[in-house]
Amino acid sequence: MNLEAYAKQNGLTGAKFASFNQKDYDQFYMSGYGKAMEDLTMSDDFENYSDLEKEKMADTMALNNLSYFAGVAPPKSSGLALWEKAPTSFLKTYVLSTSGKPTHSNDEWTGK
Repeated sequence: MNLEAYAKQNGLTGAKFASFNQKDYDQFYMSGYGKAMEDLTMSDDFENYSDLEKEKMADTMALNNLSYFAGVAPPKSSGLALWEKAPTSFLKTYVLSTSGKPTHSNDEWTGK
């Protein structure tokens, strides 16, 4: 649901409605970023990665996740090459599987 569009259509003018899409984006981004950073910092597989490398990888995870659920290809990011060379993990598989344009839209529920 596009809350900003709904608010405009129904004359809802509160600041919370007008900035919902940005807040939603920020929240969803930070959720993906936080999950990636948690996995990257807790796993021994990534102990030789620098903090900057982990941050780039977490950024890529967050951007890919946002793009996947929006049904669009993610932007190019500097962390993708690090994920491609990373040890095998669930998160690596997920990030790489979401690094291209989805085969179908993922931004709506089909009820099936």
